[in-house]
Amino acid sequence: MTSRERTQKALTFSKPDRAPRHLWMLPYVSMFRKAELDAVLDKYPSDIDSPAVRPPGEIEESHQKFLHALTHTGSYTDEWGSVWEVGEPGIVGEVKQPVLADWARLDTFQPPWEVVEKRDLGHANRVCDGSDKFMPSANCARPFERLQFLRGTESALMDLASDEPEIRKTLDMIHEYESLDVSAWAKSNVDGAFLMDDWGSAASTRGKSRSGARSTGSTSFRSAPRTMSGMPSAGFALPWRMTPAA
Repeated sequence: MTSRERTQKALTFSKPDRAPRHLWMLPYVSMFRKAELDAVLDKYPSDIDSPAVRPPGEIEESHQKFLHALTHTGSYTDEWGSVWEVGEPGIVGEVKQPVLADWARLDTFQPPWEVVEKRDLGHANRVCDGSDKFMPSANCARPFERLQFLRGTESALMDLASDEPEIRKTLDMIHEYESLDVSAWAKSNVDGAFLMDDWGSAASTRGKSRSGARSTGSTSFRSAPRTMSGMPSAGFALPWRMTPAA
């Protein structure tokens, strides 16, 4: 049984030969504990991978600088315009200057549509076709965290409580962007779309969702065709990774 078959069977509750494996980690691990990481992966190979959008030799200089900034101390500006600060190498940091800290900027603000519209998934398709692993998309749709990155965590929570028109407009904008992004990947050769969010503590997220599925704050994977416009009718999974705070 290939890794792709194993993961697809797990997602559809079709009795795989074992549970699929995947090790998610911050860059810190590969930067400073590479020997131990390699030993773990050698003993327990991953069943899940993610295709690069471009071959290593074709990554633009600006993107290389961005990747470097993600893992080294200092500050960087993300694709949406918020400024992050990294205080420890290998840790992606946190937003210190949210781009929409002042609602006055909302009227003229636009998401980075060009990231999706100009993206060529030809290389990603070839990587998927040449692998027997389960290949989710390389994007990271995370609407609640994106709201925090745009407004700052405290302001975002206050916005949700007050339910002002600006927060509705911002949420609609985030949803439109993430839907466009996931739909674009759904037309490629990946096996699923990767979505991730942080909804708070395990205690606050424990219970049943609107769909009736029980949420315990742990990692879960669901096969969910046609949950967004442009999704194929079958055979496309939406892995959902929810990471509660301690």
